Amino acid sequence: MKVSVEKLIILICIIFFGYGLVSMVISITIDFSYMFFIFGVINWGIGIVLLIGLYYRLMQYLNKLKKGEYIED
Repeated sequence: MKVSVEKLIILICIIFFGYGLVSMVISITIDFSYMFFIFGVINWGIGIVLLIGLYYRLMQYLNKLKKGEYIED
């Protein structure tokens, strides 16, 4: 079974966003602990960086398609 890099990055982004959201909600509702809040913000940041990388890779792929180049994946 072949898993593409894009699908793996999307899965990792969902995990980071979900963990970040859960830790921020826990830190705000239960007791405002800065540790959970900072973990949430860091995970959201990692997820956003991965999404930007995925967007950049998608734009490269589309530019190669427009030029008619052969794509190896």
